Amino acid sequence: MVEILDEQGRVVPLAENEIAFEVTGEGRPIGMDGGNPQSHDSYKAVRCKAFNGLCLAVVQATAKAGGIKVAASGAGLRPDAVSIVTKV
Repeated sequence: MVEILDEQGRVVPLAENEIAFEVTGEGRPIGMDGGNPQSHDSYKAVRCKAFNGLCLAVVQATAKAGGIKVAASGAGLRPDAVSIVTKV
């Protein structure tokens, strides 16, 4: 999950930034969502528009053990990433 935060580390409830996700390693993106019930964006895209300062990427591991890196970025925001290690 991505949280768009202010300088004090609080979620910005009006943030609607578009967030791009990149998944590398032994995983693949299977869904993205910002949670806006009025959005018609595809869940299968590699980017989504945040809603109330939040958005979500769903990642599926491959059948092979290894590392997965999920990176998120958006205009005017500091990019960030998380690494996950899967086991068989």
